[in-house]
Amino acid sequence: MFRSNLKRVQLLAAIIPAAVSVLVVTWKLNSLVEESRTRDCKAKFFEVAFALHKYNEKHGHLPPAVVYKDGVAMHSWRVLILEFTAPDLFSQYRMSEPWNSPHNSRLAGKMPRMFYCTSMATNLSEGQTIYVAAVGPDTVLRTDAEQPRRLEDTPQDAIMLIELPDGPRNWMEPADVSPAEIENYFRVRNSKSPGHEHYATADGRVRPIFELNIAQLADHLTVPGE
Repeated sequence: MFRSNLKRVQLLAAIIPAAVSVLVVTWKLNSLVEESRTRDCKAKFFEVAFALHKYNEKHGHLPPAVVYKDGVAMHSWRVLILEFTAPDLFSQYRMSEPWNSPHNSRLAGKMPRMFYCTSMATNLSEGQTIYVAAVGPDTVLRTDAEQPRRLEDTPQDAIMLIELPDGPRNWMEPADVSPAEIENYFRVRNSKSPGHEHYATADGRVRPIFELNIAQLADHLTVPGE
């Protein structure tokens, strides 16, 4: 009986360290994969922010967040920047029709990879993105009903875009979020655990959102003096 118990103890003594080693290696591999995905998303997000700069350079102002016609939301800023990132796809898109017309809807599956981030949103459907603009009367990007901003007149640390994993949407849909919605999301998010989301500022930089507290986030979402 004693020998039998001794063998069991010896067997467990051999198995437990091996099992722990496997768990540690698995955790490290998962961490490396996630770090790689985060870097990839950050690089894509930078590409999106840079396209806004290219639009401003050509047109003399930033694109409207939403283009309206007769009170109907027709086009998103994501479509407008295709002029610089995917000109062939941009030429296929019909600006005379709404984003969800039969013709334009067929382009949803051709979403440019710069809009595709799987680091934080694992349940993305085809043609969905987590990159959104902060939209309101005092934000960097506005609707076309308001005077568009010029980057040259915009504070460099003002937030243009943000990653919002819990709000994936069709990349062509002219739908974004208000500063209040962003603040509420991260107030809840930060109460659970720090995330890996990024934000892009008017100077073209992409930074991790955890660097800001809620008060700082609120300050950067709107342009001072307006």
